Amino acid sequence: MIPRIARGSDRRRRYSERDVRLIELLVKLRTTGMPTSDMQRFAVLLTGGAETHERRLALLLAHRERILAQQARLDDALAALDTKVDHYRALIAGTDEDPARQRRGEA
Repeated sequence: MIPRIARGSDRRRRYSERDVRLIELLVKLRTTGMPTSDMQRFAVLLTGGAETHERRLALLLAHRERILAQQARLDDALAALDTKVDHYRALIAGTDEDPARQRRGEA
């Protein structure tokens, strides 16, 4: 995925600013769950110059949609978890009112 990195006379790698930005982007894409095959495809497209901009954009937009869908699922799961947390806090506190029910207007 990472292009060949130049080496100095001491045989140590010499990362350019572009190399560092690419590595940082790939790490972020991986953190978001982008499949390795898509990351490889993106890295290859980078070598294609401006004529690959549309394909790169399409790849990133498709992944963005996957992230938004995952985020919506996580938001839903978090809301369910918060409801249970509120319920158990109310039980432990011995209050008659369940905050989760109050939020839903069931009190």
